[in-house]
Amino acid sequence: MKNRTDLVDEGLEELQGEGFEKEIKKENGLEIITVKIKTNAASNLLKKPKGKYITIQKQDILEPQNFKEVEMVLRREIMSFLEGKKSILFVGLGNRDITPDRIGPDVADKIVATRHIDGRLKKILGYENLRSVSVIAPGVLGQTGIETTEIVKACFKHVKPDLIIIVDALAARDFKRLGTTIQITDTGICPGSGVENKRKEISERILGVPILVVGIPTVVDMKKLNSEKEDESEFLMMVTPKNIDLIVKRAAKLISSSINNAIFNEMDKEDLEIFCE
Repeated sequence: MKNRTDLVDEGLEELQGEGFEKEIKKENGLEIITVKIKTNAASNLLKKPKGKYITIQKQDILEPQNFKEVEMVLRREIMSFLEGKKSILFVGLGNRDITPDRIGPDVADKIVATRHIDGRLKKILGYENLRSVSVIAPGVLGQTGIETTEIVKACFKHVKPDLIIIVDALAARDFKRLGTTIQITDTGICPGSGVENKRKEISERILGVPILVVGIPTVVDMKKLNSEKEDESEFLMMVTPKNIDLIVKRAAKLISSSINNAIFNEMDKEDLEIFCE
């Protein structure tokens, strides 16, 4: 049995026949792979929902000297989902106490929240069309005793956003993908699925509004069989790089900056930096 993966591009090798579209292009040293899963058969085989998946990858994607090029591409892809969206709920999924799983909360700390800024203040600031952004980092079930989906639903009912943006850590099959790949999808997410702790899904089907998920792989899901007895049960082990703290720190900075600049693309850079402080 092959190790599971959250990356749709890694699963395509298992898919034969029709049911999906794949496009690969190069830009500033980055490989950008767009996959569209179109049929239920392809979705069932890949164990991924139907929809669009964008993969941005480069071996040194998180090196500071590459931030400008990567952010330009990531910001552009995020902006393509933002047209006509005036109210956004940002959700940073994950556990702050576990380094490979804290990308979501770390990004949430850096996202600019603006829902509390009223119309008069927007006018004073010179940004009357400023998008309304709410930010939550709901933690995990073991910390709160509440399903993450229930927390998101409650906030959704009160905030009534036009779009939900979610950031979460992912699991990969190939060690080389850790900290080198960013995946964007409009298919929603099941919190905890990266570590085989799958919870209730957060998706447009459930909430009725578009869901944009940005993720980066931080662990490899290792499934092995006992070498002496092939009929032994599998055991699960998650493996992460020794420099995971640096990967998470850089990924949070890159992703949060890309999201802020996409949402507030009409704001002056200097003003946005003030909001981010």
